[in-house]
Amino acid sequence: MLWKNTAKIQLTGGASLKLAVPKGTAKTFRFVNPDGGEASQTWGW
Repeated sequence: MLWKNTAKIQLTGGASLKLAVPKGTAKTFRFVNPDGGEASQTWGW
């Protein structure tokens, strides 16, 4: 699976990503940068 948005966040993982996010159930991912910035995105398939 591959997902991109305007923030250039890219999720890859194939089967492991499908296990982390069951079909029909949205999950929120939190991304933390080393400089202290962070972003979150809710994603489902």
